[in-house]
Amino acid sequence: MRVKSKLIFVCYVFLLIGFFLSTGVALYSQKSLSNDNEREVDTVLATKVYDTLRNELAEPVVAVSALAHDQFLIDFLEQQEGVQSEVQDVVTLKNFLKRIKTELDYDFVNLLSTKTMRYYTSDGFNKVVDFEHNKYDVWFKDFDKRKGDFSFDIGQNEFNNNEMTIFVNSKVKNKNDELIGVVAVSLGIYRLQRIIANYEKQYDIQISITDDEGNMLIDNDIQNLKGVHHLDISSRSTRKSNQYFFQKVSSTQNVISRFNKELGMYIVIRSNHTIFTNQFKFLWLINAILFGIVALLLALAIFIVNRNHSKLVKYSFVDEMTKLFNRRCYEEDLFDLNNLPQLDPDLLYIMADVNGLKDVNDHKGHSAGDELIKGAALCLTVAFGHLGKVYRLGGHYFCAVLSAKEDTIEMLKASFDAIMNSWKGKLVPGVHLSVGMVSKHECPESATLKEIIELCDRRMYQAKEEYYKTIEHDNHKYK
Repeated sequence: MRVKSKLIFVCYVFLLIGFFLSTGVALYSQKSLSNDNEREVDTVLATKVYDTLRNELAEPVVAVSALAHDQFLIDFLEQQEGVQSEVQDVVTLKNFLKRIKTELDYDFVNLLSTKTMRYYTSDGFNKVVDFEHNKYDVWFKDFDKRKGDFSFDIGQNEFNNNEMTIFVNSKVKNKNDELIGVVAVSLGIYRLQRIIANYEKQYDIQISITDDEGNMLIDNDIQNLKGVHHLDISSRSTRKSNQYFFQKVSSTQNVISRFNKELGMYIVIRSNHTIFTNQFKFLWLINAILFGIVALLLALAIFIVNRNHSKLVKYSFVDEMTKLFNRRCYEEDLFDLNNLPQLDPDLLYIMADVNGLKDVNDHKGHSAGDELIKGAALCLTVAFGHLGKVYRLGGHYFCAVLSAKEDTIEMLKASFDAIMNSWKGKLVPGVHLSVGMVSKHECPESATLKEIIELCDRRMYQAKEEYYKTIEHDNHKYK
């Protein structure tokens, strides 16, 4: 026991000396390299802001894609009879679009018929589009000429007091790939301004979204939106790349920008580093105090970590490869669900199995197989992660335990299919999962969690069997 105590004491002394030396070296290095690190700090922060703003727009992209493939809208646009059915059209579209608007919390959901050139909104208002004489309708002429099926536009919303609005548009095509309409969802820029304001307050920065010429489109300063301010974006090389462009405009201010191809605009961040010097002095004082505290607590920390190692392992609930929750977490959550007085009435249980993983491992190697698993995890997280927990149970099996309203399930399925079909990897061309879904709403009131899981498992294997039947006469997908 004494030998062990001496060994622990020696470890403590070495750790203490190592901490002292590493702290001194770190502080010295930070001071000498602070100017060089500004760019790296700004880039990390810009990445965080850029990803947050981009992710905010991911949901409406998925939604508008699903709407563009909605059979009700396609049938409606193909079966229109013209002016005689105008009243009936308005009532029908108003109810449908208003439901989508309410469920997904958008400001407006709009539909344009290229057959009648009538424009329907979620508020029931309709008009005849005239892009030759109405400035609000010019967007259609430009969008019709574009090669892609999607577009982002920022402009005034004539149906909402000309408020600046983000429009996410998608072409609606029939089975012959002919344009029959345009569906769009719109979000007031106040949503992005709210996110921008939080970052600006938290990090003492200024965030703007500009067009290719540097004119402000989204900014929390009203004067900037009125055209008073013009930001100099001198580098056009970033327009076709995914890199950040760094400008040091003064001794205390940096500007970092990145071009967003989907929006066709720059996201620009202006950072202020006047407080870095004072922060560094304060950091020296704090580290001196912390060193004394750490010296006292370090030995205790060693014992606590060692004694509670098994407990720490128990609560390691994250799958290392996919960053999803792992089987241990799933089993504990399942235990908690089984002990509830009653199941959540909106419970949605999902099981998923990655198709073709063995062939990918055999023909392309395990690196490709790992990429396929990560791609599947990403698709499941984007589609369902905001509604509950997504787990990797092991190998190519996944599970999700969600809470979803009954009338949103079809939309979730369409959203997942769209995300899965659009995913592409570097080593594999795509990913496909056989999915089983069971909603508590479709089960008897007395149904147990075990019965729901068994039904979901059968549906998943049925989907897998149907998938392989469709490709049994084709060349294998990954050969």
